[in-house]
Amino acid sequence: MQKSDVLKKSGSSLQDDLYHSAQQLAGQNPNYGFSRFSSLLAVEKLLKSFLKSKGMSKWGHTLSELATEARSAGLPPIRDGLLPDVQCSASVRYESAAVRQDEALKAHYAALSLSSDIAPYLTCQSGWFSEVRSTKYVVNGTPRPMRALVLKRGKR
Repeated sequence: MQKSDVLKKSGSSLQDDLYHSAQQLAGQNPNYGFSRFSSLLAVEKLLKSFLKSKGMSKWGHTLSELATEARSAGLPPIRDGLLPDVQCSASVRYESAAVRQDEALKAHYAALSLSSDIAPYLTCQSGWFSEVRSTKYVVNGTPRPMRALVLKRGKR
């Protein structure tokens, strides 16, 4: 499998996971557990895509283990505090009350931040390119910096 195929296979589902995370946060009938779980899936797919691009694979859903493996394969260190914000058990998707709105929001923003950190180390499929823009967001009154990943189709 070529590197460009890595995002082709995982890219749309990764974007779907981030979309579902946002929808379950802000939709008419929010499910904060499902939102956090969707954030987990997005980050998991990013880390596994990086490993796959290096000819490696790793099973499991523990982000810290995936990040350690990715680091050993050449991914720069992941910013402190982001992985624990996202990590959760699969059961939270069925237990909306198990996750508070602020926890789901924190997980969503952490997933977006991790996407902007990791995606530049992946090769996009032909016709797509990515760029990272700096911004900030506020969680519980605390401003946090964020780099937003923008995917575009066409020529630079």
